[in-house]
Amino acid sequence: MSRCQVRVTNDNGWATNYYHMDGIQVSNNQWVDKNTKLGNYASQRSVALCQGGSSTGPHLHFSLLKNGRFTSLQDTNIGSYRVQTGRYSYDDDCRYTWLTNTQTSSKVCLWRRITNP
Repeated sequence: MSRCQVRVTNDNGWATNYYHMDGIQVSNNQWVDKNTKLGNYASQRSVALCQGGSSTGPHLHFSLLKNGRFTSLQDTNIGSYRVQTGRYSYDDDCRYTWLTNTQTSSKVCLWRRITNP
């Protein structure tokens, strides 16, 4: 989509969008499989914000779309984690926004680094 954004679209109408990226390793209309490396998160502000917006530090912005429309991540599983979205977009209060590791039932604040096995 740009030098800092990638969208992966599935034939079933679902898509995932990744923003604040650098070193994108895929091209438009390329077929990707599970574990295909898309790129890295941008570590420099000027790269991360190539399409505008704001950022307080290196991170990956992840969105889910159905038939081209953004949809809530509430109760979505991402690997072994289930998403609790919180009260509003960018809610950074860990009492309302977290990931639950479905294998261990442990909760992780949405803004913390995780490893997805």
